[in-house]
Parts: sequence; C-alpha cells; structure tokens
Amino acid sequence: MSSPDVVDPIVGLDPDIIAVMRLGADLQRASSRHMKSLWREKGLTERGLFILALVNAGLDRPSRLIEYFDVLPSTITFETEKLVTAGLLVRESLPTDRRVVQLSLTEQGKAVHREMADTLNAFLRPRLRQLAPGELAAFLATFSKIIEPFPSRGEDPAEAAEPAPAPARAKGRGAS
Repeated sequence: MSSPDVVDPIVGLDPDIIAVMRLGADLQRASSRHMKSLWREKGLTERGLFILALVNAGLDRPSRLIEYFDVLPSTITFETEKLVTAGLLVRESLPTDRRVVQLSLTEQGKAVHREMADTLNAFLRPRLRQLAPGELAAFLATFSKIIEPFPSRGEDPAEAAEPAPAPARAKGRGAS
C-alpha cells in the first residue's frame, strides 16, 4: 500500500482515479520487488520473465507479444533474442508457412518459468488467503470492469468496448 503522506502525482486528478492507479502500481511494484532477485539471478529483465510466461500461455509469436505489450517490434526482437541466447526460448519458422515465426520454451525456459510461477504464487497466495470468501471474485469482477477492454490512447472508448473486426491482410505479407 502507498503511504498516506505521498503527494498526489497530478494535481486535480480525481481521488478515485488516483486510488485505482495506485492500487495497480502498488501491486506491480510489490511483485516486481519480490521477483527482482530471480530475474537478476537469471540475467534477465522483468519483461523477459513475463515473455516466458506469455509464450508458455500461448502468445507464441512475436507479433502477438508486440500487440500485448504495445511496443515497437525492435523491443520484442531485443528481448526474445536475449531469451534465445540464454537458452530459454527457441525461435522457429512454421513448417506450413516459413514466414511465420513461432516461439517456444526450451526445457531450461520451462524450469525458469516454473520457478517464477512458484515464487510469485508464494508471494501472493498468503495475501489472497486472507480475503473473505467471495472477496477475490468480487474484486476481480470489479477491476475487470475498469480495465477491460482498455482503449488505446486517442481511441473512442465506445468503439473499444466492442471487439474490432480482424484487419484484412495485404497480399504477399506474412505475419511474424
């Protein structure tokens, strides 16, 4: 939790918005602090560990990671290359379409992912157990209403609430 003497970051910002933003930031900061020794020990970045989790969960193409993180392709190339070099990730072309790159965890990558999951579970599970029955479900449902779907900057929030149709692909271009 934030200390009560912390000055509001933006004068005039609605106190409810500040509270929601602090909640998300405090959870991220606390889990990052707890995980820092693991990602430093492995010579990785926090994003690198998160990429392992996302690839393990099925976001196995650089294009999906770019979209998820909303970053430039070079950022994902840099991060995935470090994971490949560390022996945690493999980058392969699909046999059905050589233009499509697919990422997968190596055995060593799976072990690091399990260690990360165990560490994060050990950190958060005791806190979640302190909640009364139904509190976690209510919190998750409420927080999901706030952040899902979250529009991009400049996007009309009404349009973001409805899933956009998949963009048509230009002929001759492959997805990464």
